[in-house]
Amino acid sequence: MMKGIDVAKWNGNIDWNKVKAAGVEFTVLKVINKSNKTEEAFIRNYAGATAQGLPIDVYNYLYTITEAAAREAAEAVVNALAGRKIGKVWADVEDACLKNKGIQLIRIINTYKAVIEAAGYEFGVYTGLSFYNSYIKPYKAYIDCEFWIARYPSTKDMSIAAMPVASKKPSISHNLWGWQYSSRGKVPGINGYVDLDICYVETDSTGKLQSTTVYYPRYTGTSTSIVAALNAIGVNSSYANRKLIAKENGITGYVGSAKQNTQMRALLKTGKLKRV
Repeated sequence: MMKGIDVAKWNGNIDWNKVKAAGVEFTVLKVINKSNKTEEAFIRNYAGATAQGLPIDVYNYLYTITEAAAREAAEAVVNALAGRKIGKVWADVEDACLKNKGIQLIRIINTYKAVIEAAGYEFGVYTGLSFYNSYIKPYKAYIDCEFWIARYPSTKDMSIAAMPVASKKPSISHNLWGWQYSSRGKVPGINGYVDLDICYVETDSTGKLQSTTVYYPRYTGTSTSIVAALNAIGVNSSYANRKLIAKENGITGYVGSAKQNTQMRALLKTGKLKRV
């Protein structure tokens, strides 16, 4: 379990050194705005959080009432990220325009999800517990991803060290990645209130959230050549770069053998080839 915050331009200029020192262990940054343009504070916040070694996810508040609009928004997120290493892209699904859409809401989410995952990023949905129960849970069999759920058991000011009432932890039908438990967080380095979150994933041997793994875009072609497959998705296919990719993906002693290249291609075909 880790404690974190999610922030946008409304949180002003953040002193990330103070934020880290206060005990914040990860952050989720707003990445684009309603017009599908890069969020005003994203690049600044990404640089500040990265400098402090904080694991970073991003979120996008959705107004996408059609599948086409969802695809466009997801593509805008991928463009804004520009290859930056992050963990998950969270679709913030809570706006009134997305209510009462039945199975169409799930189609919208899954269309967005497909674009994000095809670009090599992990995907999840953020929403409030009431919205989840009313508009997503009835179609739970048709959506497969992790959820980050908002539920505020208290309206009092809270520090990053304070814990929410455990009995109020959201209970959902999907895997609960995290809980946004307060919108009245007080954290040194941030003026005013900030959202507070708990993340339930484990950390790896480097102390990073496991979800910070970034993958190359999934290869959908038919070539059996790893060189051709990498070229097709715009990745340097030189022997030197393949050797680095192999090492990152646990393919030891890479010499470009047929077996090793087949392993690498199989990972690429499933969207699980880690970026270097």
